[in-house]
Amino acid sequence: MAKIACCAIVKNEEEILKTMLDNVKPLVDEYVICDTGSTDKTKEIISEYGEVYERPFTNFVDSKNYVLDLVKEKDIDYILWMDADERIYQNISKLRDYAEQSVECVSCKITEGPQDDSIIFNIYDRCRMWKNNGQWRFYGPNVHEVICGNGEIVFDDTILVRHEHLKSDKGATAQDRFAKYVQLLTDYINEHPTDTRAWFYLARTHKDMNNLLEAISCYDTYLNIPNNMFRDEIWQAYFDGACCWKELGEYEKAKVWLRCAIQVDDRRSEAYNLLGLMAFNRQDYDEAIDYYKQAIKPVPTDVRLFLNPFEYDQLPKDQLVLCYYKTKQFDKAEDINKQLIHTLDQRILNNLWWCRTRTQMKIFMTLGLTPEPIYGGMIEQQGVHGVETTYLEMSEEFAKNGHDVFLFCTTEKEHIYKGVYYIPYQNIEEYIRLNPDVVITSRWFDALYYENTSKKVIWLQDSYFASPNRPDAFDRADLVVCSSAWHRDYIAQRYGEQVKKDKIRIIPLGIRKNLFVEEVERIPYKCIYSSNPDRGLYILADMWEELTNRVPGINLTVCYGWEGLKTWSDTEEWKQSVTNQQKKLLEKFGKFDNVRFTGRIKKADLAKEFMSSEVMLYPNNFWETFCCHPDNDIFTDTGFKKITEVSISDKVLTHENRFRNIEKILSRNFTGVMKSFKLFNARGSSQFFTPEHPILSIKKEEVKKIRGVKYWGYSLDNLKIRPQWRKAQDLNIGDFVAYSTPQQEDNEKIEKYYLLNDLQKINRNYKIQEDGRIKTKNRYEYKGCPEYIDIDKNFARFLGLYFSEGSYSGANITFSLHAKEYEYSDFIVNFVKDILNLPVKVKIFGNQRRIDISSYVFGRWLESKIGHSAANKNIPDFMYRQSKSVKEAFIKGIFEGDANFGKNGIMLQLATKKGLMNLKMLMGSVGLYPSFSFSGKIKGNNYWLLILSGSQCEKLFNLDRKTEEYKTYFEYNGKVFYRIKELEEKFYSGKVYNFEVEEDNSYTSGFVTVHNCLSVLEAQIAGVPIITTDMGALQTTVDGRYNIKIEGNPFNKKYQNRFIDETVMLFEDRNRLMDWSNKNRLEKITGKCDWTDVFEVWQTELWRLM
Repeated sequence: MAKIACCAIVKNEEEILKTMLDNVKPLVDEYVICDTGSTDKTKEIISEYGEVYERPFTNFVDSKNYVLDLVKEKDIDYILWMDADERIYQNISKLRDYAEQSVECVSCKITEGPQDDSIIFNIYDRCRMWKNNGQWRFYGPNVHEVICGNGEIVFDDTILVRHEHLKSDKGATAQDRFAKYVQLLTDYINEHPTDTRAWFYLARTHKDMNNLLEAISCYDTYLNIPNNMFRDEIWQAYFDGACCWKELGEYEKAKVWLRCAIQVDDRRSEAYNLLGLMAFNRQDYDEAIDYYKQAIKPVPTDVRLFLNPFEYDQLPKDQLVLCYYKTKQFDKAEDINKQLIHTLDQRILNNLWWCRTRTQMKIFMTLGLTPEPIYGGMIEQQGVHGVETTYLEMSEEFAKNGHDVFLFCTTEKEHIYKGVYYIPYQNIEEYIRLNPDVVITSRWFDALYYENTSKKVIWLQDSYFASPNRPDAFDRADLVVCSSAWHRDYIAQRYGEQVKKDKIRIIPLGIRKNLFVEEVERIPYKCIYSSNPDRGLYILADMWEELTNRVPGINLTVCYGWEGLKTWSDTEEWKQSVTNQQKKLLEKFGKFDNVRFTGRIKKADLAKEFMSSEVMLYPNNFWETFCCHPDNDIFTDTGFKKITEVSISDKVLTHENRFRNIEKILSRNFTGVMKSFKLFNARGSSQFFTPEHPILSIKKEEVKKIRGVKYWGYSLDNLKIRPQWRKAQDLNIGDFVAYSTPQQEDNEKIEKYYLLNDLQKINRNYKIQEDGRIKTKNRYEYKGCPEYIDIDKNFARFLGLYFSEGSYSGANITFSLHAKEYEYSDFIVNFVKDILNLPVKVKIFGNQRRIDISSYVFGRWLESKIGHSAANKNIPDFMYRQSKSVKEAFIKGIFEGDANFGKNGIMLQLATKKGLMNLKMLMGSVGLYPSFSFSGKIKGNNYWLLILSGSQCEKLFNLDRKTEEYKTYFEYNGKVFYRIKELEEKFYSGKVYNFEVEEDNSYTSGFVTVHNCLSVLEAQIAGVPIITTDMGALQTTVDGRYNIKIEGNPFNKKYQNRFIDETVMLFEDRNRLMDWSNKNRLEKITGKCDWTDVFEVWQTELWRLM
């Protein structure tokens, strides 16, 4: 029987050594353990198992080889090498079998993870048993050594050794060990500067020590050492380097290293998971989902170095659950959680339960009849009434946090905005069958009377002078929400036994804190009024003359106005009444030049008005509780569309060079002058904008000219200058506007394009027949077309040639070439025969070479994706998503077919304006920026021209001839800026359009990138002291320490005199005014008053109901 010795070097391992020695005891015949300087009881433990060998530590290679020399003199057949914190926990007996079979060396799987052996976070191969014949020795850079010898290594993946990473040496910290490793590795590299293993582990040690830049530098050196063939180690170097860049916040650099790792070994899920995590951190959940899906794959069995099996299934699925939660795809989150239940992880079970119950509550926000129509995003567009504001804000918060929210209100049509479903309130009966979990209402109590299992909430925001229209409404409610302690007490007193006190909860109203972060310079003596006029503005008008006389420099800004009042009734009598009130009020204020009316303004502008004010005057007598022309072309993910043709399902190209969803399409009536820019490189496209429409631009004064022999162009005069959003009316000739292009895809992986979906949109009878071809039973379709085609450079070039020289009619696809264009002809014929398997004929007519392809089916597909004749050609929508090389092949095909050389470059003249505009955008995505202009009429048809000049066409087409460089644009920070050549204005009366766009809130029109009593809370967070009435909810919502609350009837002269005196004294005491301003702002900005804070309270209360 073969004899086996357990060998190891140890130091201060008294707490863990015995476990290892006992673990291998059934296998080994002898122990050869060398102590390298222990000061604890390690040597005593060794003596219980055999002889104690001692030798001072020098480095790991020499120390371990010393043990091998000891064993060599013994009657031992095999060496089993172990670390003190290791144990063999699976198939230990197989090592004895291998020894009896006389194998040279056995490599086992080393696993790392928590105490539970079934959970593995890292796994790698290590030789653990070999023959004691003197031929096996340790080599390497003093640490992280490796055993080498003559003979075949048996890799057995079933023998598992757990490495616990338990160090009982209390005198040494992890940092101490790492520092020692760095010194050992550095000493070795000084003698062996091209040793890849030394550089690799020096980099990993720096990474473990969090010396991230040093680690990256070492990995870079490692990767540039030639003749390195260890794939697993190269992959790990790129992956570890990416981890370092990620920790440093350099996501783009991390992505470059991860793509290199994927090129080395695309089977490794760890790289896709890290890409997914970075996308998740950027809140790009769709991109994260794509990466996590790619990470789900089989664990490769031949990786020998550092693999985490958890990252191939459970981790990406776990992360997918989070992504689906963030994107409100709860059904998919639940499906993934079901796949993870086999892990028996209680957290997974909790997540599954969470997805089923809490995160996907169906919440009906039943606002009911409102004074004016409600639509998603209206807060960003205009002033909104108080109750309507709270419903809009709270609905969006619920939806943002994963709930299904239906807002029933007065709205023109059903639509979705930021995850909230806006439904005409009259249609509620159609939706009740959804059985909502919660119904919330404020005034429309009828919504509480549908018989279902939902919890019912009354959200009171008014004083309710009248009783609800339903006498038992409060009995039906499971919860009654008030906005303040005063409000709670008032409701309890007002309705007595109708409202049970244990049902009442206080949930304060909120504001958007982010609107009040920016510092705005205060205007001296500026006062602000922001509410309905009937809540104190008439009283303030009566006091204004005395205030003007007693406070020199005082001025008043009135926000909101009468528009809101007019919407409270559709009757002409009401509207006329409001008009009369408005007239009287304007007459009162008309004799003063220190009063400004803003009308109803959106929240962001209102915040600025507050921030620039010094005092809010609010003598309250009430119980408180832009755009494009319709002919503009918009660039979408399927190409240019007229703005009137764009739908909510489209994605538009934003100023970040990426496609984002349209969240809302806006329109309004406009009468006035619109502005248009003609750009040097895009004179063929005129886009008109309202004067205030924001354009991403750089002023000509910030740009300098660059001149050369055959070149002139532009660059930024100062790299600190940044593009800005400017109004269209503020731009002039010579200024530069941003030109966005789709982001370039780096993935060179060839995808298959399946033609059946496109063809079935034309004719549902198209099917894949028995021969694998797509066709119907029509006799003209006997050859059909293939089920799919690889989108490679050949297919792209073929489509490009069809774009410029092809046509389709009947069952014939025709290419018209010059008779001498042999190479293009041969390419088309070979592609049709080899790839499409279709009949093809070539005919010569004088100087013309005509290629005819017989295929009704493939012809219909070409017609649907590109067009059938010169005047209606377009770029196939899938081309925008392809890699750079495929796009370039498509572009080359177009220019090969129909381009001419001129003094200024390569010229392409075609009769399809839309097609050339899309081609210009596609070329921009690969870094080519041709000029685009109207060429003129030829035989009654309009033609447009693309010119690609200078080094760009020379590089793309490998030209020998030199064309003049003529650049009227410059590139900066991933964007291109075109110079304005002409300005045009025209009068227009009619509808204009705008979009709200996900995240970036911008889009591309033509080749131009465009943008598209809460008041007392707002005043306090803005740092504006309030002078108001001590009544109603103002008693608690207005802090009496830093504001002034006056008792009494605001219509009473005594009240008004007190109000005026307090205002005068506050302005005279500038120190008090400043102190109160700062304290008001500090209290609110640091407090929990944002709508996100309000949501947390709501969520807690709703959970209690469930």
